Amino acid sequence: MPSYREAKARSERKLQKAFKLGEVPKVYEVNCPYYGQKKFSRPGKRKIKICSFHRPDQGIELFEYTELRNTPIKELHQSYCQLDNDRIKDGKNNSFMIEVRVEFPRKLTILAGYEWAFLGRLTTGDKFLAVLKLKVRKIFRGCGLSSLIKFKELDLARKQTCDFIQTYHAADNPYFLSAITPSLNQGFVLYHGRPTGIEAYEEEGYIHLRKYLKRKTRPDIKVTFKDGTVFKSNKENHLILEHLKNAKGLPGRHILKIEEYGE
Repeated sequence: MPSYREAKARSERKLQKAFKLGEVPKVYEVNCPYYGQKKFSRPGKRKIKICSFHRPDQGIELFEYTELRNTPIKELHQSYCQLDNDRIKDGKNNSFMIEVRVEFPRKLTILAGYEWAFLGRLTTGDKFLAVLKLKVRKIFRGCGLSSLIKFKELDLARKQTCDFIQTYHAADNPYFLSAITPSLNQGFVLYHGRPTGIEAYEEEGYIHLRKYLKRKTRPDIKVTFKDGTVFKSNKENHLILEHLKNAKGLPGRHILKIEEYGE
């Protein structure tokens, strides 16, 4: 597994090649705390409320977060019913936007992608980071930016003393493999929780992953594919990725069952 510095350098070289640049562009990330909602004007349409974040500067080109209309708590409830059901609802939660930016020659800086993260605490006392949304602009895909975001996600979770990180992906996402690769490379396990909330797991077309940051013991996870192949996560994450690469059609649809086993 490459270090952050190595992954960043490789991403910058890929961007240089993709955009046919004479110079290597600079990639960096910024954490932007959630500020609240603000009204957003659209030409010829009614104003809508979108999420707003404290950004250190406004002097770069960016695509608007017009799809982020829910508050962080509402988005958590829709995406992670189990976590929302099991969390302490005392209002003491945080939300951050991790932005990845690309600085081209002549100081042209573009927002290339982002991850929206929610931080909360369960009634068990465990602190968690839940990934609400992840997006990389189409022209920047294939350049390793989601892997850099994953490094910053882990940094944020550790600084906030989280016990685990959770994320999920639709199994029929055509970019499913590239979406889960950064997580599996960082030691996440495929995850199926207990039905304390109305959570959608692999039997309903959603694949969850979890990274435990503090626990001394890790659960043993068995991943069964529709062809009968079985792997252990995270010990055999590399084999899971290889199996998904060779799958025909939508790779996420080949995962049949995720379950804990042993002690």
